[in-house]
Amino acid sequence: MQIAHLLLAGALALAATAAQADIYKWTDEQGRVHYGDRPSPSAPAAERRELQVPELPEAQRQEAIERLEKQRATLKAPAGEAGVIAAPAAEARPAERDDSCAAQMRRYHQSQECFAPFRNVNGSVKPEAFRYCKDIPEPQCD
Repeated sequence: MQIAHLLLAGALALAATAAQADIYKWTDEQGRVHYGDRPSPSAPAAERRELQVPELPEAQRQEAIERLEKQRATLKAPAGEAGVIAAPAAEARPAERDDSCAAQMRRYHQSQECFAPFRNVNGSVKPEAFRYCKDIPEPQCD
């Protein structure tokens, strides 16, 4: 989640300095809030509000760009480095697969560690976790 916030902040910093466009905010008939570069055509002029986007100082803009590049490098880093979620390893062929209790527990714990960054406060798992992690049930071995 923090990565998404940093990427968004970097993109906004670049967009704000490059575009310098007016940003408008309006609410439609269903109560949904919209943002755009033009005011809503159906809204009366009295209800239109232009949002002021402050221009970032050059030092802050450069800092945001550096953080963005650092995050991009972290995402592209090889699996196994700290903070990087590795893609699931290919399963061994059935003839070579170790089915001992210790091996089953190891695979189960690796699965749980993979899912950990995707857990919500209430214990549920975000759907995108299943793109990266394999759900392995807890082994029932002696």
